[in-house]
Order: sequence, then C-alpha cells, then structure tokens
Amino acid sequence: MHKLNLIPEEYLKTGRKKRIKLSFIFSGLVLFIFMTVSVLRYNSLLSKLKIELEELNKSIFFYRSSFGSGKDAEKLYLDLQERTKIINALLKDRVVMSEHLRKILETPPPGTILTSIDIDDDGSGVIKGISPEYSSIAYVIENLKNNNDVISKAHLGFIEKESEKNFYTFEIIFHVRGDDFIEKQINST
Repeated sequence: MHKLNLIPEEYLKTGRKKRIKLSFIFSGLVLFIFMTVSVLRYNSLLSKLKIELEELNKSIFFYRSSFGSGKDAEKLYLDLQERTKIINALLKDRVVMSEHLRKILETPPPGTILTSIDIDDDGSGVIKGISPEYSSIAYVIENLKNNNDVISKAHLGFIEKESEKNFYTFEIIFHVRGDDFIEKQINST
C-alpha cells in the first residue's frame, strides 16, 4: 500500500515557516520576560545595598566625629574597659547574693512562710515571716545557725501571736559571714 500526499508542497512550507516564526517569537518573549525580571531584581538589590551603604557611611561619620583625635579614642577604650570590669564585678556579687538567698530559702519547714528577706551591704539582714507553730520558728533559727555555712549569728528579733488568725508573726535577725567568705565566693566564680 502506498501513501499519497495530496497537500501542495507550498502549503506545507508555509506551515513550517509559521511554526518556526511562532517558536522564535515565543522564545524571544520568554527571554525578554527573564531579562526584565533579572534587571528588576538587580535594581532592587542595588537600591538596598545603596541604602545600607548610606547607613554605614553615616555610622562611620558619627564615630569619626565622636572620636576626634586618637587620644579620645584611647580614653573611650579605657573607659569601656573600666565599665566592663565594674559590670563583671556586679554580676559576681549578684551571684553571691542569690546563693545567700537560696541558702535562706532552704531553711523553713512546711507551713512556715517567709514574707520578706532584707540583706544590707554590711552583711546584716532581717527575715520576716509567719508560721502556725512556735517550734517551726525555732527550727528555722537553728537551721540558719547550724546547717548553713553562709549565715552566722541568727537570733529571734520578735515573735507575736496573731490571736484571731491563729499563727505567729516573727522576725529573725542574722548576719552573713565575714568579707573573707564573700571574697572566696566571688573569686571562685
């Protein structure tokens, strides 16, 4: 069996030319869109970088104007070092005070509530609280004296029975051990 093509040759050539033209037009259109998107992204990135560069230039100008001469920069550096030392010393002291508070808060038995703890710079302090039993208050004082390596000289400041509420209000006066102990705590951290 033989196939016979009755479509004129000119018609087939024009059809191929149209398909080739359409593929070139489509390729050109895709290329144009890709280039347009690329240029827009590039311009966006460029404008962001320009803004960032302007901000950096402003910062550099500010720091250069604030430094002045080299001596001012050295003074500023020494001042920052001194401030860092002060901050580090304060943080170490804060750790010691939190250790003191932790030791104090370990002492009360169940039912006894510590309402306030005040520690002065000289190491003296006052604990105020409430308890349903007198013996619990005595237990707190004994724990502070005997089982605590941080607290010394704990004694009862006052105790008062709240008759209508059926509990005791108390105050315990204590002293944090000497400066040599605090120095050991600071240097060990």
